Amino acid sequence: FYIVVIINMFKTVKNVTNLAIESLKLRSTDSDLLKNKSVDAILNLLAGEKGIALKIAQVLGSNSDNLSELSEVAKGVNLTAIPLEEIKTEIESSLGNAVNELFDEIEEAKWVASLGQVHPCTLKGKLGNYVIKVQYPGIQERIQDQLKLMGLFGKLGGKTRLRKWGFDIGDYLDNFDLSLKNEMNYLHELKNLKKFNQFNLNRNILSPEPVEVLARENILVTRMMPGVSIDEFVQSSSIGEKKRIAEDLLMVYMEQLLFDGFIQGDTHKGNFYIHNCKLVFLDFGHFITLTETEVNALQNLLQQIVDGQIVNPLGILKDVGFDLEKLRSIEDSIPLILENLFKPFIYNQTFDLKTWDAKADIDKIIGEQRWWFRSSGNARFFQLLRSFLGPYLIIKDLGIPINWHQCAKEVLSKLNIVDEIELIEPLNISPTAKNLRIEVFRDGNKTVDLFLPARSTMNLESLLDDKVKASIESKGYDIKHIKEHAMACNLAPMILFELEEDEKKYRVFLA
Repeated sequence: FYIVVIINMFKTVKNVTNLAIESLKLRSTDSDLLKNKSVDAILNLLAGEKGIALKIAQVLGSNSDNLSELSEVAKGVNLTAIPLEEIKTEIESSLGNAVNELFDEIEEAKWVASLGQVHPCTLKGKLGNYVIKVQYPGIQERIQDQLKLMGLFGKLGGKTRLRKWGFDIGDYLDNFDLSLKNEMNYLHELKNLKKFNQFNLNRNILSPEPVEVLARENILVTRMMPGVSIDEFVQSSSIGEKKRIAEDLLMVYMEQLLFDGFIQGDTHKGNFYIHNCKLVFLDFGHFITLTETEVNALQNLLQQIVDGQIVNPLGILKDVGFDLEKLRSIEDSIPLILENLFKPFIYNQTFDLKTWDAKADIDKIIGEQRWWFRSSGNARFFQLLRSFLGPYLIIKDLGIPINWHQCAKEVLSKLNIVDEIELIEPLNISPTAKNLRIEVFRDGNKTVDLFLPARSTMNLESLLDDKVKASIESKGYDIKHIKEHAMACNLAPMILFELEEDEKKYRVFLA
């Protein structure tokens, strides 16, 4: 539901191209093809993990000259299939049988991705068409080796650029690592597919049937699903057909989120087909299982949005992974932020996504402090945001405004919502100062003018580079004492410290 925020806030995904640069510097490999595929896999996974990608990008820096590398990889331009004759050895080794004993025919790969490739096939003793998804031999080891050689985790641990916003890098890295492991295990994908089919048995969508006896960690066989791509459907279908798909997609997503608590984590439009005006789900490598607390919180939030009154925003956000103490500093703005982020659901009328600019709305509400709001949510929350990326973009591409409010009401009417969210009372005492200001001057010219919530003074040590902290202490300042004094004064407006070093002057104050 915060999808527009994720789209606009994370447009700077070009910064992750430094990962491509680091990977492409690797010179030692026994297979150029495999080396390129492992680089592609890393880039695609990071590009897909929008929240994580931004955090990594901010640490590693950017190089716009190499944007084309990431762009081409994301489009699949650089992905080349391994010839069938070479991949047969992997299939036979994993299945323990000769290919001609299990398959009547296997064609050359028709679909190529960063971790594996998909071949149309027919099976011995079974009617109909199937596909076999085969992971590239040695790709797991190659990716792990390259991540180590890139020094990704060491670099992230050693940098301080993210500290000022309070991002928990360990949280994002743990989520990225788990996503990577799941993507590379086709038995995990089989488990997701079976669970998905159980939940969605009576819904107006289609999904493939797996052949479990042929499933391995690196191989997955399913029925071939008919259909056309989203782009083809947009070009050839009627207004009524587009409207039906848009409404079905929105309602199915809400049902999966609010009923099942089990949603696809990688929802780009390449993972969908459309057949006979039904959605066809194609990829099951990455799914998110929500906790009961998270499901209840999202149910209550959507119900309150539809009812036109947000009763308990802090309690709801706390239950979907937000840091309550961080939210306290901007709590007066939270209801308005949520109303803007859920704008399509508020009014009982069709809503055109092309008219919606949530980023501009949020900027008007909290300006620079939007980064503080983002950092309040954990990595898991941003995975939920990512999950809505596909449905949002597909509905936008379909180009037919739909009534989000009525769709939500229809889904919510099937629920017996009980508000079990802890009621969080707002603070009645606001800090005298509204902002912690950090100014940096070079040769008399202001080069940095940073606004943070006043309560971020509690994390003053983490906002400063080690070099600056050392300089402050060498001048006789005690950062801990400065912080404690400010808190004891109820964050009243004051100058915390001023420091001149070389050609720079630092000024940190509450205002």
